[in-house]
Amino acid sequence: MSWLSEAIARCDLDPDDLGYLLARGAREDRVHELGITTWRSQVCEARPQDTEWARLGREGCGSRVNGMLTVPLRSARGVVVGADFRTTWVDKKTVLRHLLPEAAWCPTFVGLTSRAADLLWSGADLWLVEGLFDMFALDWVVGDRGVVLGCGRAALSQQQDLLVQRLLSPTAAVFVVFDEDEAGRRGAVGGIDPKTGKYHRGAVDRLRSRGVRVVDVRYSAKDPGALWDSGGRTALQRAFGMHILG
Repeated sequence: MSWLSEAIARCDLDPDDLGYLLARGAREDRVHELGITTWRSQVCEARPQDTEWARLGREGCGSRVNGMLTVPLRSARGVVVGADFRTTWVDKKTVLRHLLPEAAWCPTFVGLTSRAADLLWSGADLWLVEGLFDMFALDWVVGDRGVVLGCGRAALSQQQDLLVQRLLSPTAAVFVVFDEDEAGRRGAVGGIDPKTGKYHRGAVDRLRSRGVRVVDVRYSAKDPGALWDSGGRTALQRAFGMHILG
């Protein structure tokens, strides 16, 4: 067990943070399955010599993220390889990610657990979204008929692409449900990055080129999380139910 895994295990989830998650569409059993908690810097053993970790607080205890929502990031075997730290109850979203060195060869998704990996091995379809709250929203529609994972951004990294190939059954499909904005569409179907001027291949094309059955899912909202916020489960079923039934 890594030092980060041990530190996370010593933290507890603040009741207000749990209430925030439930209001944003999370199911309580899903929160516990993912091991989401609230970071407590006082329970973390100081690691000032760890340069990457120390950027989250010079004391080496993650003081910069103290009190932030903590989402463990795991490998397909269920080993913690990093964490996302997020603000709650504020207008400006802040997400800070820390990855352990082993994450370099252990690709991860938001929501990845050993149980999710087993379901994919067994033939479950995969639904790819961008972030945590999009994942929680799609959980209400997909249920036990598939696996919903967050890429962490509007893109599928090369390592994530390879992991999908290793885990996905040949008979299963991948549903790409990125945000309905410019960055999301570029991540799904490809396009030129306005910051770099370089063309980036979209997740849909990359997976199809490897023989994966892929569905580019379109819907009328900014993102799945916004559908939950505006209309709850009914709005989500209206937008995505056809893909489940089909």
